[in-house]
Amino acid sequence: MKKECRDFYRQIQHTYNDIAVREDAVLSSILLSASNGLIKTSDVPRVAYELTQQLENNEIEKSFESLATVKELKKSAKKLSERYEQNKVTTGLLSKVFGNH
Repeated sequence: MKKECRDFYRQIQHTYNDIAVREDAVLSSILLSASNGLIKTSDVPRVAYELTQQLENNEIEKSFESLATVKELKKSAKKLSERYEQNKVTTGLLSKVFGNH
C-alpha cells in the first residue's frame, strides 16, 4: 500500500475509532465502506471523492461536523478528491474530442 493510501486509510480508521462516530450506524457504515474501498482498489482520489460525496449527501454529517476527527477527514478527503474530479473532466473532454472508442 502506497504512503498516500496508507495515510488516508489511517485517517479513516482514526475517525472511525471515535466513539461518537462509531455509535452512529450510517456514519460508521460510510467510513467502513471507504476503508474497504481503499483496501480493494488503492484508488485514493476515487475513494476520497466517493467519501466526500457521501458525507455531503448525508444529514448525519451535519450532526458530526463539530467533531475534530470528522472535520479533518472531510478536509483531507476533499483535497484528495480533487485529482479524481480533474480526471473526470479531462476524460469527458477527451471523449468529446476523440469520441467514445
